[in-house]
Amino acid sequence: MATENPLSLDELKQQALSAGYTKIQRDAPNALTVSLSSWNGFSSHVSGGLSATVTYYLAGNRVRVRKTLEKEDYWYMLS
Repeated sequence: MATENPLSLDELKQQALSAGYTKIQRDAPNALTVSLSSWNGFSSHVSGGLSATVTYYLAGNRVRVRKTLEKEDYWYMLS
């Protein structure tokens, strides 16, 4: 179930839920685990009131989040 194809939030949720995942957690110390179905995704807000494009990539139980105008990716774990 790995993809290098960019996904929208809805596509990510659909694929992950159909694979049996129900929870998501940021891959960071002390991050909370939340319900995947109610997760709002990654914020598109950037400084100055601008919005960036947020793209999701699914690789097994890991989600890579790419936000335009940012240098690094963000990682989440599905369970």
